[in-house]
Amino acid sequence: MKKVFWSILVLALCLSQVAGFASEAFEEKHFSVEAAQISQIDLDLRDRKVVVMESADDQIHIRYAESESEFYRVENDGGCLTVSSESNRKWYQFFGLQAPVSDRTVTLELPLGMAGSIRISTTNEDISVSSLFVDGSVSLSVNGGSIVFDTLRAGGAISLSAKNGGIQGAIWGRYEEYSIDCTIKKGNSNLASHPREDGTPLVLSANNGDITIEFQHP
Repeated sequence: MKKVFWSILVLALCLSQVAGFASEAFEEKHFSVEAAQISQIDLDLRDRKVVVMESADDQIHIRYAESESEFYRVENDGGCLTVSSESNRKWYQFFGLQAPVSDRTVTLELPLGMAGSIRISTTNEDISVSSLFVDGSVSLSVNGGSIVFDTLRAGGAISLSAKNGGIQGAIWGRYEEYSIDCTIKKGNSNLASHPREDGTPLVLSANNGDITIEFQHP
């Protein structure tokens, strides 16, 4: 009987902690910086949805929500802007309900034609891009979600990788301009590998998801 009593007590304590996390208050935050000061953007996130959209001005804007146990580290080190998700949750809080996706969404607003490169990595949510145009390279990676974009344009290499999710969108340029390296497992792709010595690298990888790419050009 004592073992049963203590087991019930421990379970009740854990559930109360989980319920407390589920009702935890989030506060909206906003970080801005002049785009001309940034040459590299690196988002390293966990369990976050990422939305990339056009900025209304010449600044880079990052919008997110923080709580006492879920927060971010945002740093600008010599033109390299890094954003990482951090947590001080206890082990038992990982077995409860997650915060609403609205509180786990990071929005990145960029001026079109920004000078620099972009790298975004996240897990268990999607990366959604309305329009992205940079003169450097672009790397988007997700584990447990999909990459969906309206228009993606880069002056350098493009790398898109999804596990347990798909890749879908339109890339600016002509098919013949790219050197394509496409890897697909447990899914379908409308593109095959097409290496070209003088082509811009386009690396696509999907595991347990489909790849559907269109090319847009004038």
